[in-house]
Amino acid sequence: MDDLFPDLLNDNVILKTNSMKLQEKAAAQIYLAGFRKEEATSSFRSLYSEMKGEQHAVVIKETCLAAHATLSSPVASGHLRVIFPLAGSLQLTQANEFYSLVPGGSAALTQSYEIRNPYPKNEIHFLEIDFACDFQKPEPHLFDLNSRNALQPLIPLDDSAKLLIGKFDGRIDGFLSLSKEAEVFVFIIGGVFEVANRLLQEREGLWLNRANELEFEGLAKEGIILILTQPIK
Repeated sequence: MDDLFPDLLNDNVILKTNSMKLQEKAAAQIYLAGFRKEEATSSFRSLYSEMKGEQHAVVIKETCLAAHATLSSPVASGHLRVIFPLAGSLQLTQANEFYSLVPGGSAALTQSYEIRNPYPKNEIHFLEIDFACDFQKPEPHLFDLNSRNALQPLIPLDDSAKLLIGKFDGRIDGFLSLSKEAEVFVFIIGGVFEVANRLLQEREGLWLNRANELEFEGLAKEGIILILTQPIK
């Protein structure tokens, strides 16, 4: 059945030259929430989007973990995995280091780890964001999403890449200027946004190729947007 439904939409550009049609590579791709892939066991359920660009890619996985359950996961060499709690706190162990993360915090990981749900009855809900990155300093990071209508680092990275998050009110414009051409990956955690003239609902993603800037507008109260920029090599 998966082959019958594409998990992305392409904005293709057609050029005509002396009656010849030349197809350029897609300049953008939208990843719909309803076409995310699924993994599930008796203790967890995950929905994830694999956003693939020209040179870079990012996997954003949304997981619901049962009460008192644990989940172990490896991280590929040369990749960074960022854990972002959505609902409920979680206990995170990596390389004999222990963290307790609550919504409003995140952690960068570069090797295998284990997540535990500490609650006796309630599920927890979190995002895992995986992408190639030379930044190799796993650390927790706290931020304040009560500071609205501005982007801030989800995890501080080096100058070559940025992972940003922001909460925006309805009808508030946002703008991101990039010093170099980059592939831009956008994921809507909550609410509705218009991003680069494209309407994105909650849990939908967008890839933009060779962008110098990004314009967006929040269309719902307290919408949350996630943005990853990766430079073109």
